[in-house]
Amino acid sequence: MSEDPVSDRVCTICRDRAEAWKLSQERFLGKAENELACFQERYKLKKARLMYSEHAGLRQWQRAFSVSNIREAVIHGFPIYRYYDKKLKEVKIILMSYVKLQAMEYRPMHVVVGFHEQTPDLWTVITVYDPSTEKHWQWNDQFDQKVCFCD
Repeated sequence: MSEDPVSDRVCTICRDRAEAWKLSQERFLGKAENELACFQERYKLKKARLMYSEHAGLRQWQRAFSVSNIREAVIHGFPIYRYYDKKLKEVKIILMSYVKLQAMEYRPMHVVVGFHEQTPDLWTVITVYDPSTEKHWQWNDQFDQKVCFCD
């Protein structure tokens, strides 16, 4: 058994992809943290806007998350993944947060947001999901690191 519990959970098919993902995120998560901090600050000052895609609205309803849950994730969550689409000049970030259900009981939540390089003060919620129910095997026990890339 290896010392890294994540390595033990990665299937053999996607071990290389998992390592590449981990290295990529080590390189880019700092940038996502800065982008999120800037957005949060400007949002609190009402100088930034958060919009919801039609898809996000549907998934929010289907997966029992409220607009308030999503807003709280954007205000208090933390980035666990960042992707930049060079062709579209668009950044996508997965934010990790938890929704309090009752005393000492929390539900994990991932909120996928995106923004264009030219409009960093206008973020769009793309989708929202509970990683403990949606392909839970792809995530570590804290749901903050992807460990499997199989579909």
